[in-house]
Amino acid sequence: LARRIVAVKRFEKMSATNRAANHAAATIQACYRGARSRQLISGLHASVTRIQSAWRRFSVELKFECTLMDIVYAQACARRFLGIVEAGRRRAAVVVLQCAVRKCIAIRRVHARTIVNKEVDSFVAAVVVCQSVARRRMAVNRVNRKRSKVALLNKSTVKIQTIWRGYSAEIRYQFTLLAIICIQSIVRRHQAARVATSKATSIVTLQCMARQWLARREFATAKKLSEEEMAYRHLCASSSIEIQRMVRGLQARTAYKMHVAARHIQKTWRGYVQHVDFMVSILSAIAIQTCTRKMICRRRFQMTKLAVAALQGLARGAMVRALVKEEIVAATRIQSWYRGAQAVNEYQNNQRAAIVMQSAVRGVIARRSIDFEHYAAREIQRVWRGYQANVDYIMILLAAIQIQSVARMFSARKVLASWNEKKLSAEVERRHRNASARQIQRVYKKVTMERFLARNSIIIQRSIRAFIARRRAAKMTRLVVFVQSAFRARLVRRMRTKKARVAARRIEKANEKAESEPQMRLGVRTSAALEVLQTSKRLSEVIRAIKTLEVSTRLSETCCRAFATANAPEILYALVRTCNRSLPHIELLHFVLLTLKNVARHPYLLPSVATHDSLEVLLDLTQMFRDKENIFCLSIALLERIVFCDESLMDMCRSSENIKRLKGIHALCKRRQNMARSTPKGSVQYDLKRGIHTLEKILRRCKV
Repeated sequence: LARRIVAVKRFEKMSATNRAANHAAATIQACYRGARSRQLISGLHASVTRIQSAWRRFSVELKFECTLMDIVYAQACARRFLGIVEAGRRRAAVVVLQCAVRKCIAIRRVHARTIVNKEVDSFVAAVVVCQSVARRRMAVNRVNRKRSKVALLNKSTVKIQTIWRGYSAEIRYQFTLLAIICIQSIVRRHQAARVATSKATSIVTLQCMARQWLARREFATAKKLSEEEMAYRHLCASSSIEIQRMVRGLQARTAYKMHVAARHIQKTWRGYVQHVDFMVSILSAIAIQTCTRKMICRRRFQMTKLAVAALQGLARGAMVRALVKEEIVAATRIQSWYRGAQAVNEYQNNQRAAIVMQSAVRGVIARRSIDFEHYAAREIQRVWRGYQANVDYIMILLAAIQIQSVARMFSARKVLASWNEKKLSAEVERRHRNASARQIQRVYKKVTMERFLARNSIIIQRSIRAFIARRRAAKMTRLVVFVQSAFRARLVRRMRTKKARVAARRIEKANEKAESEPQMRLGVRTSAALEVLQTSKRLSEVIRAIKTLEVSTRLSETCCRAFATANAPEILYALVRTCNRSLPHIELLHFVLLTLKNVARHPYLLPSVATHDSLEVLLDLTQMFRDKENIFCLSIALLERIVFCDESLMDMCRSSENIKRLKGIHALCKRRQNMARSTPKGSVQYDLKRGIHTLEKILRRCKV
């Protein structure tokens, strides 16, 4: 925070000194430009005076040359008119003769062509009938062959399926039987073992109980008997033990013999089972071999049959194609001859129609040119006669004035001779000359104006009427559009839903609130946000100001221009350098990047965003926040626009260090994308794939 405060103060001092220097430079430039402008205006005034004098001289010479060219053009038009009249007479006579000859030839050709067309139509109808019959027979034969092949294939397929199903059913039965036998043997062995175990445990339990009872009885009687009886009892006990040992040995030998017999039975049974399995496998192999050999033989037979059928089909097809080819060649020749006759007939009809149209068009053009030449000759004659009459009148007027001046001169001389006052005579003569000159000028201007009005009054009237008609049509169009828009608006208002009506009322209330509270307008809020951004040092106020700027730059181009004029991108870049990875700073960075992106949408405002420090700041953001999708995508999109708009920034981006950083970021993002492919597509707000694609585009451009 302390570093940020020091940086902001340093920036404010530098901005104040820069503003003073800029004001002084602007004042000096204004003074210099004023002096330079006054000097240029004086020089331009002198040059304009020279140009006007030269132009007046040129206009007088041009009028004389135009009058001379009018006379020459009138002569040329008269001669051309006479030549055109003579050529028109000769052309009309030739055209009449050509029309008569072509009409006779056309009648003969049409009569001959109708006869030929009837014969050709009958022949074409016969050929079409023959072709349809031949094609029908060929189609029927082809369908019959295909049906026989399909029936044969169906029969063979059914036979193969029955054999294979029988074999597969037999194999399944054998395997099921073997499985049942194995399960029975295992169950019987388990039951026998369980019975033997239960018998052994019951015998041991009985022996234990009997011995316990005998031991109790002996112990009870031992107290009552004598020593002889005790010895007798001991002898009986030992003899019983010996008898038990012998019985148990006999039982053990019997069990061993039964175990050996069981093992022999199991060995014999297992050999039998293996023999059965071996025989079943041999039988199945023999059955498979027979089916396979049968299938191979059947396939060879079918292939041989198909080959024979194909050879027969090829031979028959060649024969049929040869016949059809001959028929097609004959039909093609007939059709080519018929189409040629049709084309010749159509060409001759078109030629006759073109000749008639050309004659009509040439007649119209000749009549229009003659009318135009007549009109031009009449106009030239009218202008020339007026010009001659005007010149004659002016010459007569000048002669009368000259005569009057001579008479007045003689009378004045007589008066002056009597009065002897030379100055008075000079003054009188000057006044008379000025008066006569003014009279001549007045008459000449009047005649010139009459000629100009007579020549241009119709054009002026036409232009004025057209202008009035266009203005009236434009007014009517605007009125109709206004009525249509009002009617459609009313219709839309009547047909809109309740939700749309609620939204419209909310918009009206918002407009009324904006009109009643000017401080809530977008421009005022933008100005306030820019002022807060330039002066405030609190993070919460800066975040609110940047949110306001994001909304205003997204909605208004004027706010974007004000943002660029206030040098706000530099302030935002300086603010971005002080941010870390905390949540408030991430939110601040998100809105800062959105604001810069909104301004960068306009091409003429992009240089204000593409400053010298922007490349380094955006690269740092991209590298530091590559795991935050929103910051990464916005910064890489803004980096693309900035780099592509300025070649100097592109050269900076092409440096080895920046290329290495971009490649590292690209590799990490690709690895992260591959690891996160199992997550759903809607789990992140921004598209990481699009950001990686933009980064690849920047890398390709930097390599170029």
